[in-house]
Amino acid sequence: MRVVDPEALYILLTQDCDILHHDYDAEPDIELHIARIVGEADGNLFHAKNPRRLQFTVANQTYEIKMHERSYAPRECLLGHVPRDLNLEEDLIRTIIRWTANRYLRSAFPDGFNERLATAKRSMMRIETALKRGGTLITGIFLRVDPAEEIPAEEPYQVIMRLTAREEIFEQRELETRALELTEAIRREFDNIDGIEVVDYALVSEADFSLADVRATLRWDYDYLSYRGGTPDDPAPA
Repeated sequence: MRVVDPEALYILLTQDCDILHHDYDAEPDIELHIARIVGEADGNLFHAKNPRRLQFTVANQTYEIKMHERSYAPRECLLGHVPRDLNLEEDLIRTIIRWTANRYLRSAFPDGFNERLATAKRSMMRIETALKRGGTLITGIFLRVDPAEEIPAEEPYQVIMRLTAREEIFEQRELETRALELTEAIRREFDNIDGIEVVDYALVSEADFSLADVRATLRWDYDYLSYRGGTPDDPAPA
């Protein structure tokens, strides 16, 4: 198996039984993510908030996966190799699975709503900066946009916003305060955008975010706004 980056983690995207399948014609290939070490953590990229890049920390190292580097290789290349002595926590495994699946299951907001965000360059840049600093505390941003359809430019979209955090964040006053401040900052920037009105918002524990809440909202990724040329000077809806 050719190693592209000797320090990277190669994370297989498959069931154990498929890796061990006796028939190479029935299961000829493996699918994998390449997780590379990065020097600086970016809160925008933790907890699957960005659909194209994912960061996480393992053994005091921060790694980053890029969706476009997802690869296939012949399963036979695993012969003669053993897994690294490094275990990923179950919660991280679920995050990687969800992040990969969201490539095809991303929430769809009205084009008019996305366009209003796209034109609010300064607010979007301030949200990006806030999430970069403190986004590791926030596991998701969920929005209910009303109406969930195209409306005239003079009518506002009303938004219910929920930011989620792990239960342990609420058990540490300093972390909870930082998460609340981030929630308020994001709410404020949304409310400053012409044609968008935040009617309700809250920071909630994942333990209190119910299946009914999931059904009533859509997960919002900051990366919904792709910047042409890699800069925020010419934003367009993703």
